[in-house]
Amino acid sequence: MALFSVLLPFLFASFAFCHLLSPHLPPFLQKASAEDRRRYDKIVTSPNDTKAVINSNLQSWASSAGVVNEYNNFTTSRQQRAQQFQNAVTGNLTDQALQLFTNLWSIRQNDQITRLAECQQIRAALNATGWDRVLERLVPIPPPTIDGPPPPGCFPRPPYSTPFGGRRGPMSAGEGKRRGGPTAQGARLSTTTEDEK
Repeated sequence: MALFSVLLPFLFASFAFCHLLSPHLPPFLQKASAEDRRRYDKIVTSPNDTKAVINSNLQSWASSAGVVNEYNNFTTSRQQRAQQFQNAVTGNLTDQALQLFTNLWSIRQNDQITRLAECQQIRAALNATGWDRVLERLVPIPPPTIDGPPPPGCFPRPPYSTPFGGRRGPMSAGEGKRRGGPTAQGARLSTTTEDEK
């Protein structure tokens, strides 16, 4: 018990030091205000904008937030790292794996689609191979061109019901954000689902 009471303040201090300084944020966001970070998140998570529109909105956001140089440096180094990644991967893959990677790379580089469409096209490309589980482990997915969380609806919900009998199947985009949605009201206590009714 004495050891625990000695270690507890140390653990708390190390956690606070690592997490309060936000080391996971890109440098341009660390210099931005809280309001500017909220605006950045709103731009990045807009479901209906294409990636080209998001990139132009981010460029105008960076100029209004006063972080143009940091943002441009970050995006330039990110593009260079992505190109190095592509060169390294294409030099080590052959046949089907190389074809799948080039397909995934072209999907990632297409700026005329939304982020959700990008996610769906990547999932479709992986499923179309027939070897998706094997190739998924062999072929790395190229990095996204836009930072941020995945778009709503990108990852399907598990095909099983929730512990309290909630809905089955994939969640539609924005379903959890509605006031009447299942996440707003909490899980139902019945054991039947909407699919079984």
